Amino acid sequence: MILSEKPHFFVGIVWVDLLLQWPICISNVYGIVNKKIMVLTTTKSSTVNLATRPPKGKIIEA
Repeated sequence: MILSEKPHFFVGIVWVDLLLQWPICISNVYGIVNKKIMVLTTTKSSTVNLATRPPKGKIIEA
């Protein structure tokens, strides 16, 4: 099972995902709190990131 073995490429994908997602989330919160127009762009970016991230959960073994 891929989640119990933690191969290097999977750990790398998770780190890249975290490094890309956190600044976008902080920008979203800032834009929502201060009612900035930029929240439309950052929300779209966040949605694309969430839609294309690797699945988290059980992976079926062959």
